Amino acid sequence: MKSAKFKRIDLQTLRIEGEALFAPHYAEVGQKDMGDINPDWAFWADLEAVGKAWIIGIYADDRLVGYSGFIVGPHAHYKHRLVAKNDVIFLLPEYRQGSLGLKLIGYSERALGAMGCYKVYWRAKRGSVLADLLTALCGEAPEVCFERRLK
Repeated sequence: MKSAKFKRIDLQTLRIEGEALFAPHYAEVGQKDMGDINPDWAFWADLEAVGKAWIIGIYADDRLVGYSGFIVGPHAHYKHRLVAKNDVIFLLPEYRQGSLGLKLIGYSERALGAMGCYKVYWRAKRGSVLADLLTALCGEAPEVCFERRLK
């Protein structure tokens, strides 16, 4: 593998270059009870149009092999603080050896900090390698998110 490159990408780039990554990502961590994956691209385009969608791509061997997507904006309870909420993070399994995932997290945090974010909120499936990594990096989660199916 050549050296990895990280960069901010736009939504259209993610849709085109990331299309081959969506199926393995969904297979690994998708919410199967919700049905097939069906991103609301118009929602993301609206966020992107006002500077609230941030997507970091990771390239290796001249192709997109992972991404991390964030919704960026003022905190709802502390409007003087700009925060980033991670919505999605994925790296193809064959690129997870070594520290590439850790570097994706680090690059994302540095880029978000440089653009003014005070804090980043990460999400991970309980018991996943990502959850273990984030615990090592961030400490224990100050909050827990629960979900209950209503229909």
